[in-house]
Amino acid sequence: MRNKSFFETIVFETPWQITIVIGVVLYILSFFVKNINTGLISVGPVISTFLKIFSIFLLIAGILSALRTLLNKNLLKNTKSIEDIKKLSWKEFEDIIETYYREKGYEVIHTGYNSADGGIDLIAKKENEKVIIQCKHWKAYKVDVKVIREIYGLMVDEKASKAVVITSGDFTEPAKEFAYGKPIELINREKLVNLIDSTKNKIQSENTQKNTDKNVILCPNCHAPMVLRVAKQGEHAGKKFWGCSNYPKCKCIIDLS
Repeated sequence: MRNKSFFETIVFETPWQITIVIGVVLYILSFFVKNINTGLISVGPVISTFLKIFSIFLLIAGILSALRTLLNKNLLKNTKSIEDIKKLSWKEFEDIIETYYREKGYEVIHTGYNSADGGIDLIAKKENEKVIIQCKHWKAYKVDVKVIREIYGLMVDEKASKAVVITSGDFTEPAKEFAYGKPIELINREKLVNLIDSTKNKIQSENTQKNTDKNVILCPNCHAPMVLRVAKQGEHAGKKFWGCSNYPKCKCIIDLS
């Protein structure tokens, strides 16, 4: 695991909201320390300048972190099938996995972007749980038992509570047999598509709830206002649902049942 720079830690690991708030607070504080002096030496201007520079650094890092979070969510939204997963670069593949665990409430740490394979790619932490994750973006190969043995050894060395191997392909039978009964989760391409769908549904549900609180519901697909409608035919006849105002161009609905 390579050592990350302070800037990488802020952008990739620290929540952007916290980074921006700290940056704003330090910038405001810089104006109050301007007149501090220690007798013969006036240190206020030096401290003030340092705080301003550091606060601007934090604000830039926070904005980049926010943009990265938005891009990752859009990447997740646009990944709808196994074919979409195959088109991802290995870095995009890791970013989607990171977004999945962040949406589940984990703090996610990247072990480094300098390699397309090998070792531990992500570490997810939540309360007393520590999960080590290896991403195998293989388009044509099955992950064999050697990889699972290695991740099991790393799990023991890291004192992790669980190991997860996620692949865009599948696993060999010996790999599945070795993982059976151990705290190792194997996620193949079919399970991965289901995880991505569940994460997208969670994000959509949260966005819908936020919009409902504001008395305005926006379409999760095209962001147009949703209209309360009643089904007139079929098995759901008489039931209310939210339909997109852009229908028939957009056929998105939100079931109220």
